[in-house]
Amino acid sequence: MPGEHLSVSGKIDDRRLVGPGGEAPPSGSYLVLVEPLIVGSSKVHDIFLEGRKFAQGKNVELYGRLEARSYGGVETGSHPYIALSGISDLGAGEPTFDGVQFHSAANQARLRALVVRRRDLFDAPNEIAVLDPAPRRAFLGSLGGHILPQTNPFHGFSVAADIAEPTEADRAAVVFNKDGDPIDVATGAELLKVGDEPPPPGADMFSHAFYFNEVTETLYSFVSGGFAGFSNRMESVIRFPAP
Repeated sequence: MPGEHLSVSGKIDDRRLVGPGGEAPPSGSYLVLVEPLIVGSSKVHDIFLEGRKFAQGKNVELYGRLEARSYGGVETGSHPYIALSGISDLGAGEPTFDGVQFHSAANQARLRALVVRRRDLFDAPNEIAVLDPAPRRAFLGSLGGHILPQTNPFHGFSVAADIAEPTEADRAAVVFNKDGDPIDVATGAELLKVGDEPPPPGADMFSHAFYFNEVTETLYSFVSGGFAGFSNRMESVIRFPAP
């Protein structure tokens, strides 16, 4: 039913459609379903993929939210169609969004989402990084913005990168000043703090802090505490491809 989050499988059919007075179904990637969906009293054999394009003829398994859409209504009558929004490519290991939380495609665990570029002040979607420890992958996507309350807030992922162990060169590239702020050595720019996690109860536990370098599209995590007495020790590096 529309509004339901679910996974669907099928083959991509890329369509360029025209109609009287410009009234036509949307052009782009459609998913021709392996098994039709029952929506109300109708069988749906293909769905439009909102905000996502795939290679013609590719077999995919996707996750997203069903949407009831329509086109026409001026030159022609109104025609309904079904779309999928907030799309995750399960075959590529992308996390799923259920309307509240992100979940790992590997084990369904709840995942941390960090806002790395806050744009909602300008009515634009925030850029987020979703971290999946199981496959050690991070996914860059967008969430929110100036949208209607019933709109799916998740707009999909754009790129992914490995969660890597830092090298000694990585550790030397960021220093903390006397105020405890991380500085990129090459540019002198302060990194943006995008999240932190206090230590859980226990004697040998660590706190975590996450920082983003907007110039290099790099996300860092640091740990502090524990018996070892770590203080802002770099734990991981995520290098997203340049836009």
